[in-house]
Amino acid sequence: MSYPDGPFWWCCINYWMDVLGSSVIVDVLAALFLSQVLMWMSILPLAFIGVLTIQIERAFMVATREEFQQALLKLRDKSRFRNTKYLDLLNAQYSFPNHTTTATKLALAVGYENYNAANLQYGSLGHELAEVLGYTPPVRNNGEPMWFWTLSTGSEAESDSAGHYEFVMRPELVQALEGMKWVK
Repeated sequence: MSYPDGPFWWCCINYWMDVLGSSVIVDVLAALFLSQVLMWMSILPLAFIGVLTIQIERAFMVATREEFQQALLKLRDKSRFRNTKYLDLLNAQYSFPNHTTTATKLALAVGYENYNAANLQYGSLGHELAEVLGYTPPVRNNGEPMWFWTLSTGSEAESDSAGHYEFVMRPELVQALEGMKWVK
C-alpha cells in the first residue's frame, strides 16, 4: 500500500479506508461532522442570544450605575446644582412608588406652581447629565431632543389615570443615587 503525501491526518484516513472500507470511514466522518455541527448549532444560538441581549440592554441603557455616579459628581463639582432644584427633583421622584411620577406631582413635591417649571428643570438636568455622559436622547417628531430620557423612561402608554405622562426613573440612576446616599 502506498499512501499519498500530505498531512498526517489525511494519511490516517487513507489507511483506515483501506482497512475498513471507504463507506465505513465516510459514515464515521459524516457522523463526527454532524455531531460537531449539531453541538455548535446548540451552543451558538445561546451565545448569540446572550450577546444580543447584552447589546439590546446597553442600547437602552443610558449609563451604568458607576457612570451615573461619576457624571453626578462632575455636575456637583462644577456647582451645577446651585440655585436649582435638581436634587429635590431626584429625591422627589425617588420617593414615589417604583420611582414613578408625573411632572404635576414632581412640581407639587418640590414647590413649583405648575408642571411646566418641573418639566423645564427636569429636562435641563437631563440635558446637563447627557452632556457629561455623552448620551444623545431620542427626539420628538419635531426633532426636539427628549432630555428627560437621560433620567427616566416612560411613554404615553404608561400614563396615569388622569392622562399624565409618567416618568420612571432609570434603575441605574436609582442605584447610583442610593450608592451615593443622595436619596432618603
